[in-house]
Amino acid sequence: MMSLFTDRAEAGRHLASKLRRFNGADAVVYALPRGGVSVGAEIAESLGVPLDVTFAGKICAPWETSGSTTRAATARGGASRPILPAGHIAIVVDDGFTSGVKLQTVVKALRWHGAKAVVVAQPVAALATIKEFAGLVDEVICIEFADSAENIGRAYVNLPRIMDGEVEDVVYRLTSH
Repeated sequence: MMSLFTDRAEAGRHLASKLRRFNGADAVVYALPRGGVSVGAEIAESLGVPLDVTFAGKICAPWETSGSTTRAATARGGASRPILPAGHIAIVVDDGFTSGVKLQTVVKALRWHGAKAVVVAQPVAALATIKEFAGLVDEVICIEFADSAENIGRAYVNLPRIMDGEVEDVVYRLTSH
């Protein structure tokens, strides 16, 4: 696979162009940290919709109070109030995935808490994983399919490790106006 994106921000801009119909809609971008936050920030900014950070595992959704709420608040740039999905179109993003385990947890939680619709938007993902989501979400948008985790990484020219502080900075920038 040749590199398709210079970095996560460019991948987010490409995805935003595929999500234009949600411009100004009653939608929320729920980004999986760390890489999904850079992708999600570009989408949220382009569409003029809010961005929130969501976790899988101990914190399975941004509105959960159990688990590491400090971690969630920190990732939200200090904002402890998550954006509840009830009545919103939830756009779930990451920077790419081979396994859908984390994403399935988030999608189920969004549904449970009343999301009007759930859209999974990924720059690159394993085709088998995308097929798993066909019955779980309203729509899947994926720019490129890969056959392995290694090939997902190859979709990017520059894919540096993201530190927590970078996630906080991105979320703070988008939520502080």
